Amino acid sequence: MGRIGKVVQIDESLFHDKLSENSGDIIEDSEMTQHLYHDLLENVLLCTVSEVGVESSNGLVYLSELYSTMQSSESVVWNNNILDQALFERLHLPNPSAQLVLPSKTTHGGSSTTSREVIETQCLPYLAACYQRLLRQKDRYKQLLPTIQKLFIDYSKTALTVPDLYEQNLNEQWIGLLLRAQENSLLKDYTDRVMEDLLSDSDAVDSIHVIFETIFKQILKEIQRLDYFSTSLASYVNLLSYLSKWPLIVKILFNFSRPLNPKNGRSWEETTLLGCLLSKSCLPQTGKQYLFFEQPTQLTEADIERTASKMWQLMSLYQNSLSQLFLLFVKNADVRNDVLKWIGDCLLENRNTPFIARDPTTTTKDESYNFITEIFFMTHLCYYISAHRLYQLLMRINQELSQVQQAYNDANQGYGAQHEGVQRLQRTMEQGMTAFFNIKSVLSEPAFLDLSNCFFSSTCSWLVHLACTASPNEYLTNSTTFKSVTKLPLSEYSINEQLSYIPEFILENMTDFLVFIGRFNAHLFDSLQSSINEYVTMILVFMGDASRLRNPHLRASLAEALELLLPKQHANTRVINSVLSTNIFTNHPLIDNLTRVLLDVFVSIELTGQAVQFEQKFNYRRPMYEILEYVWQFEEHRQQVKKLAIYAEEHIEDAEAPLFLRFINLLMNDANYLLDEALSYMARLKENQEARKRGDWSQLSEQQREETENTFRHTGMIARFHNIMGIKTISILAMVTHDIQSIFCHPAICERLAMMLNYFLQHLVGPKRRNLKVNDLLEYQFEPQKLVAKVTDIYLNFGESEAFCIAVGNDGMSYNDQLFPQAVEVLEKIKHPSERISNFLKLGEKIKELSHRRQEEDAQFDDAPDDYLDPITSTLMTDPVMLPSSKQILDRQTIARHLLSDQTDPFNRNYLRMQDVLPQPQLKQEIEQWKQKRSKTKK
Repeated sequence: MGRIGKVVQIDESLFHDKLSENSGDIIEDSEMTQHLYHDLLENVLLCTVSEVGVESSNGLVYLSELYSTMQSSESVVWNNNILDQALFERLHLPNPSAQLVLPSKTTHGGSSTTSREVIETQCLPYLAACYQRLLRQKDRYKQLLPTIQKLFIDYSKTALTVPDLYEQNLNEQWIGLLLRAQENSLLKDYTDRVMEDLLSDSDAVDSIHVIFETIFKQILKEIQRLDYFSTSLASYVNLLSYLSKWPLIVKILFNFSRPLNPKNGRSWEETTLLGCLLSKSCLPQTGKQYLFFEQPTQLTEADIERTASKMWQLMSLYQNSLSQLFLLFVKNADVRNDVLKWIGDCLLENRNTPFIARDPTTTTKDESYNFITEIFFMTHLCYYISAHRLYQLLMRINQELSQVQQAYNDANQGYGAQHEGVQRLQRTMEQGMTAFFNIKSVLSEPAFLDLSNCFFSSTCSWLVHLACTASPNEYLTNSTTFKSVTKLPLSEYSINEQLSYIPEFILENMTDFLVFIGRFNAHLFDSLQSSINEYVTMILVFMGDASRLRNPHLRASLAEALELLLPKQHANTRVINSVLSTNIFTNHPLIDNLTRVLLDVFVSIELTGQAVQFEQKFNYRRPMYEILEYVWQFEEHRQQVKKLAIYAEEHIEDAEAPLFLRFINLLMNDANYLLDEALSYMARLKENQEARKRGDWSQLSEQQREETENTFRHTGMIARFHNIMGIKTISILAMVTHDIQSIFCHPAICERLAMMLNYFLQHLVGPKRRNLKVNDLLEYQFEPQKLVAKVTDIYLNFGESEAFCIAVGNDGMSYNDQLFPQAVEVLEKIKHPSERISNFLKLGEKIKELSHRRQEEDAQFDDAPDDYLDPITSTLMTDPVMLPSSKQILDRQTIARHLLSDQTDPFNRNYLRMQDVLPQPQLKQEIEQWKQKRSKTKK
């Protein structure tokens, strides 16, 4: 388009003529208004109808079509129509710089410069800049301001809804403006006006959906390439926060953020805008490298703390912005259900493990719940899906690191640091340490821990309230305040059926949190003092109450959480304030119930129908042993256990065995199994060590030797586990029997206890002890001298019981007259207190004398008829009973001992209770008469 070589001059007479014709139109036709419109053209639109030098220092864009129109008009009136035409022409110029009119004069002898704003080619940025220039001079254009603002807004709206008018990427332009508007109040005023005008047009709804779906698609594309540390990421979050005030836009956003394949959990993360934002993390995607803690073996403690602090700063900034975004979403009542539906569906498809599918024929239809209910359970599910998985991963890495460290030390000692296998182990170890530090740091972010504690302590209060609320109706009518527990057990309350609706992962979340704090951030417990009582109350209420928490695994995990509140007792990293622990275990309002609750969960993990894996139960019982050992120092707790023991002895013949009776039975079972297995593994290790010493391993191929070493190392790990648990179990038995003896001397228990002690003492001090002498005993936590000391302590605890002494001497499998003298030799070597040794020798002599006397008495009954012998123990029955289903007859003591750990008939596995056995008085009388007859005959 060519230029016309003529400058347009404004003829003032035209204004005066126009005014005389329409004197009422003051705004349109006044001289001042004419000047304002002309001024707007040059100062706001940055355009001109003059093709020669202009006054603007940056030049103006010449509008030739407007000039031609004005030239062809008989009279030119500068009004809104002129400005509208000018704006239309300016927006459709393909190359504004070609139409540039430079200033007629330059300053300081320099050349004229051109502002980018003058020759802006993009439609929406140009309109936004015009709008801002207008607002900067709003006082000057006050009487025209609303009209001109609307002109810019209308053009902007048209550009967005009819993008084909301009061959430009208008959505991308709009995104850029929205991003910049967060830090520019004038630009924000412009975007607000455009959005409000656009959304108020009911005819533009379809266009709005197209516009913002395209915009969100572009934002998703940009976000996908950004990492966690990009500042642009927060800008996009702020942009969405800005858009959240318009419900329609939020609805479009959440509809857009639904994946094409919603059943694929990963698609929510990879293909949706909101999912992509939520998936950004300091932790890498699967298969990617960790970003922090490289070369961890070279890092100091200070280096680790500095790196963690850096991670926390990044996490805090980004997570706060995301939290605010979703808070804005849910505050809007019009879209709250859309938000919750999206979150719920996303969590459902991303849960770690599939839940049991519900049966539609037996379950109720879906119901609607209030916002607090929805968000409460969603928060717990989200925590379970994310943090729970990280806790498990962290624990697994920690265990694997321990194993790799051991393997590395062994290999380094055997082959040297330069060996390929040793270097491979070192790389594996460093990779594991890097992963460990990254995950631990993410889970240790201070704000996350603080919010988790607030959430979980409140959850504890709510669960306890449900536990001591008799019915759902009572809960609803008193929901404004939580009930507190003043007495346990909760036998006075009926079971609230609402407890059966609570997902188990809620308790898992809380135990995960406490265990993580206890193992990796124990110093934080002091800062949680105000919440500790809530956790302890919840543990005491549910740990020992199978009617309110059926899952024995969960109740056992509560014991693990409670154990981590103990003060430091071993050479580990736990530094919990002992004053805090003492206060918890002595002053908590419900702490008198601790020992009963502890014994209850100890027993319940082995009850029929609630069985757990054999090895797993020892992992569950380890923290229970720690707690019991700690509280035994307090007289009030010892008295509680003694009460349980007295009750058990008084009701030892009851159909349902008392709690303490079941506890000591299982305690002896554990000790028997663990120590027996430990001795077996130690003997196997000795054989392996001797084979390696003879050079047998050197004759193997490298692969075979590596496999043999791995097997040897694995055997050592298992032996170590059994040694640790074995000595702990026997220590608890020694501790308990020091204060409680009477019930152990009951015929159903005494014989088993004596045989067990004799068996272990024989292996530890007799000729077979040579089979247990392996290298590096401490590496396997095998302490035979300590075991001997503990076992002999148990013997001495029962030194005054003739029944126990007789039972020891009657054990024909392990007892002999040399057993006690051999034990004394070991006790003297380890410098055991001389008084204890002297008492043990005296006890041995007492048992020896009783044994000889009993052997003489029993010799009279060697030829007893088979019908008089117990079919399991092959001993003469004293109180025969018949089992109702199998019709087998055996001694009452034998079946009573069996039913303590297995409530079935030993001959056909049918369910059996002690009250169901049938006394055989006639057979009992026959046996007594036969014994009397044999005694007279022998005399």
